[in-house]
Amino acid sequence: MSRRSLSFHTYSYIRVNLKDVLMAAHETKTFMSGNSVALRLPKSLAIGPDEKMVIEQNGDVLTIRRARDPAEAKRRMRAAYDAMLAIGAPEDGVQPRAPFDFPDRPGLL
Repeated sequence: MSRRSLSFHTYSYIRVNLKDVLMAAHETKTFMSGNSVALRLPKSLAIGPDEKMVIEQNGDVLTIRRARDPAEAKRRMRAAYDAMLAIGAPEDGVQPRAPFDFPDRPGLL
């Protein structure tokens, strides 16, 4: 009579909702500031005083983000471009690729 060895594996799974991790919701209250309604922003958001913000409304959803300075964005893009130019092209040039024929896929443009 032969005996078979049985092995059992136990797996544990942890379910993480990335929306909760990456986009933590903060609940706060509005208050009156002069003739305007103001919104308290929690310190954990790291938004300092006198920062320019953009508020967009889409239905009942308000999206608040820092205003982007176009001159700063252009400066950062120029710095990245200059860094790539400093790397330069490969000495032996760009390697040629083998031609690739894309298959026909019905339903696509």
